[in-house]
Amino acid sequence: MFAMSRSARIHLLVSLLALAGFACNLQTGSQPTVTPPLQASEAVPTTVPTDIPVADLTTDVATLPYRDGFDGALGPGWTWLREDPAGWSLTELNGWLRIALSTGSFFGTLPDNVLLRPAPAGDFDMRVQVMVTPESNFEFAGLLVYFSDDRVLQLGHAFSQGSPPSVGDGFYFDNIENGGAVGSNFADSTSSGSVDTLRIVRVGTSYTAYFLGQEGVWIEMGSHSVQGQPASVGLVASQALQAGLYADFDQFELLAPE
Repeated sequence: MFAMSRSARIHLLVSLLALAGFACNLQTGSQPTVTPPLQASEAVPTTVPTDIPVADLTTDVATLPYRDGFDGALGPGWTWLREDPAGWSLTELNGWLRIALSTGSFFGTLPDNVLLRPAPAGDFDMRVQVMVTPESNFEFAGLLVYFSDDRVLQLGHAFSQGSPPSVGDGFYFDNIENGGAVGSNFADSTSSGSVDTLRIVRVGTSYTAYFLGQEGVWIEMGSHSVQGQPASVGLVASQALQAGLYADFDQFELLAPE
């Protein structure tokens, strides 16, 4: 047998002790220490999830009921059609939306600053308060049911001169297709006061117009029947012969029909 040096014997002894310790760990079932992973609440995401449905990321702005009092900002869901930023304001009259009357019209050159939001999929009851003083022919401000630029319903306080069905200063409910009127405008010269409350109720293909009378009673004007689903609903101020006129709107509501 060959002789071993003192250092070699020490090295061999250390190795044998290490092997003995390893065998002991195997027999007792002990495991090496492992740092636990982060819990879900502690983990820091490195990417934005991409598998969330779009519907879960947005608010359904066509859900009823909806109300906007125009208190300092427009509520969610509104968009401007042909916006002129200088033509509308939420600060000219506190708590009201002011829209300058466009010189355009759905009867001809299209109006600017039409304020729209998605139309409910089914029946609805749409209302608004409006202050406007129409004095010249055609000046108009009120509610709008928008199918396209070629097909709209509009109910407003307006001024119209000429033979009947024009009644001067009054309320008018127009069905407009391809720049022309379809059926009656249901003109009513009754005034409700300095603040007018207008209402359009949709049931199926029927759209019925109302205004709130001085005794607080809804006065029915008439109905138009229009096929198809409207794209949007909202507000219009238009048909002015000159710039500088405006209308103020408040308390827009979209409700389920009573």
